[in-house]
Amino acid sequence: MSIRAYKKILLILALFSLMIGVTAGMLDTLKRRQEAYFAALFSKTKEPEGISLTEEEVADLTKSSVVRIYHKITGEAKIPSFTIDLDALEIKIDQRKIRTVPIDYEIMGSGVIVSPSGFIATNAHVASPEMGKFLSVLEVFSIEFFKDSFFQTADGEPSAAEQARFERAEKLAEKELKRLVEESSFDIVDELKILDPSSKAENLEDITKGGFPAQAVYTEQDYIENDRDISILKIEESRLPALPIETRTELPIGRTVFAFGFPATAEVHKKDLLQASFTRGIINALKSTEMGEFKLYQLDAKISQGSSGGPLLDEKGNIKGLITSQTSEFEQERGDNFAFAIPSPIVKDALDAASIEPAAGAFYQNLLSGIESLRQKRCKVALTKFEAARDTHGAFLASDTLGKYIAACERLIESGKSIDSRFDETIEFLKTVGPLFWLIIGVVLIGGALGIIVIAVLKRRVRHTEESAAGLSQSADDTPKGGGTSLPGGGITRGNLAHERKPAYTAFLTKRQEQKEETVHTEAELEAIKYAKTELKAGYKEDQIIEALKASGWQEEAAEKIMLLAKVE
Repeated sequence: MSIRAYKKILLILALFSLMIGVTAGMLDTLKRRQEAYFAALFSKTKEPEGISLTEEEVADLTKSSVVRIYHKITGEAKIPSFTIDLDALEIKIDQRKIRTVPIDYEIMGSGVIVSPSGFIATNAHVASPEMGKFLSVLEVFSIEFFKDSFFQTADGEPSAAEQARFERAEKLAEKELKRLVEESSFDIVDELKILDPSSKAENLEDITKGGFPAQAVYTEQDYIENDRDISILKIEESRLPALPIETRTELPIGRTVFAFGFPATAEVHKKDLLQASFTRGIINALKSTEMGEFKLYQLDAKISQGSSGGPLLDEKGNIKGLITSQTSEFEQERGDNFAFAIPSPIVKDALDAASIEPAAGAFYQNLLSGIESLRQKRCKVALTKFEAARDTHGAFLASDTLGKYIAACERLIESGKSIDSRFDETIEFLKTVGPLFWLIIGVVLIGGALGIIVIAVLKRRVRHTEESAAGLSQSADDTPKGGGTSLPGGGITRGNLAHERKPAYTAFLTKRQEQKEETVHTEAELEAIKYAKTELKAGYKEDQIIEALKASGWQEEAAEKIMLLAKVE
């Protein structure tokens, strides 16, 4: 067989291997495009894209980031005398008469840590001292309005006329209350604290003696009118368990969300003042604000007074907004109770205005990474992450939460199910691959084995051909250099051929070394091979041709090899 034939066989093998690769690639493409259909064929298990947290894991990630805010406002207000005109929807102010009103309010709210360096986001109506002014004026306004009103009928319910009058009073307050505040003067002292979540005190008075003094570094001034009810607080602490703020996407209607805060209605007794409540709901609607600048999230999660300023969370524990209000008490009596939240882009605007860059803390980042590793049974990596999560301010560190996940890792390690080495990863991978993977591996192995066998056979044939050529040359060397009989079918004498064989064979070896793919024979060999081919075509039998070669002076072995080469080439 010629070198050209060998090349063709090798080319066929290469094309066969390429075909296997292309087929595997096409199957992989089909797997990606129709993964649901091919799931059973390609894999025993289908891993979800990214990690999907359980509600318990979301709560564990975020609980330590939710804080309770205590705001005490004291002082006095000097409010001018005024009369209410409901028909004209206006207040008539008389500065000649001033009423002095004491101010003493305790406001409780919620907040969420947005930076490890001590920044906390909450509502302006929770943290702003302006709330003390507003409440004192509202209290006087309510007294003036209700002193001549009788809101009950015989059956204890307000009459339709009184209800209409009450609704007009609400509109009047929205319109004129700010002007009444501006016409008044105030002497206010406020104390703002973040309650210490690690406190062991059992009543509010003792809890508030401790805590972390806070300062408002940014407060939206017109939050009542523009609904940007946001304030940013700062405590002089570091390594706090901050949560990330996600602002890229808007929550769609129907999306499950979570709220975390300290609703007053959830307090069983005064010993659980620092236990935040985690509630789940869905986005029911997107409601435009009064000025139409943005839309509030409406959700059905359970909240109440005290939840204000708490975070609205997505399924990853990202901050998607701040709880700001709930359905009015009057509407709640009619059976409706919804919460409203300011979307995260508005919160981010407030942080930008205060030149604050929000960032997730070590607790969130490492606990999330540890949970992912635990899901993958990579317990040694997970334990490293859980330990790194401890790099958190001691008062805010949820040690019990970390202990739960550490114990889960230790159980996996003890049972031998932890995947902590390359060998473990390989075994786990082999458990999850589907039948197509093994089919491709089998085809590749069988194809490779066949290729090796074919190459070995081809090499053996090439070596056999070279040995045959070498034998012919050796036979020529053993032939006398004198004259000899002529070869049948040609006028070349055996002696002349023998005389030229030695240099011809040397040239043959040299050329074979320089160009392996070509087979080179001496001139005498070529003439003998040509003679044998001619005789074969003429119809002579192999035995007759071999006898003729022997009669011309070729030895029997050399004559047989010439015959073989004539048939092959």
